[in-house]
Amino acid sequence: HLGHDGYLDAQMGAKRDRNRALLLRDLAAHPGDPYIAYQLGREAEGRDQFAEACDWYAKALAPCAGTGYLHDLLVRYLHCLGRAGRADEGLALAGE
Repeated sequence: HLGHDGYLDAQMGAKRDRNRALLLRDLAAHPGDPYIAYQLGREAEGRDQFAEACDWYAKALAPCAGTGYLHDLLVRYLHCLGRAGRADEGLALAGE
């Protein structure tokens, strides 16, 4: 029996901080990359920072048409808009 504590709250916090730093460094090397913006949105959403996640998802949305993660991006973006108190924007986006 092997124990794995990588998903305990203490370890998850350290992983999130590490992942965020790595993603921001990657974005600095590849400005405007929509997939990195999408991953930063997921990271912010995981910290319950829904307004920040919305900003990242908005940056990722336009250039990612036709990618394999477009559906997930849209679902996450709509969810975060609602959680950030921006439901009107979500309804407008869903109507497009």
